Amino acid sequence: MLDGENDALEAIKALQYEGTRAESAQNFKEQGNEMVKVKLWGDAKEFYAKGIAVLTDKSESKWEVGGDVGVEAKKEKRGQGYDVTLTVKNTGTGRMPVEIAATSGARWAKAFQDSSYREAREAVVLGAGESKALTIHCAFSPDKVVVDPDVRVLQLNRKQATRSL
Repeated sequence: MLDGENDALEAIKALQYEGTRAESAQNFKEQGNEMVKVKLWGDAKEFYAKGIAVLTDKSESKWEVGGDVGVEAKKEKRGQGYDVTLTVKNTGTGRMPVEIAATSGARWAKAFQDSSYREAREAVVLGAGESKALTIHCAFSPDKVVVDPDVRVLQLNRKQATRSL
């Protein structure tokens, strides 16, 4: 092989690991899916294994978890309801639309139980490193705030996405 070909191959290999862990794993998954389409089972398995390895690798500190959020909140009684005042910060590297819910009760109550779950939601869009203050008005007394209650954006570090009031 020529030196130029080696450099190009190394550049392609380096690009496979660019971005967040989730982005890199998604890239390997897509490459694995392409190999399945052409029935190259061994190559597909190798790409899938690399994707899993990226997600489970805790040794490299270079990975940023896309969509990490920090939240601080407090509630105050206002007339017949409550105002939950909070500050949400995107500590990740990308732009992120996310919902925040002030909740009361258990959301996923067991079957045949009377669920007293209630929520009030607001949506916000945060850029990388950006923080925003907002107020959620509730007709009930909330006991916690949950960022991304439907788990659409934040897959990892879910404990950081919940604050008790």
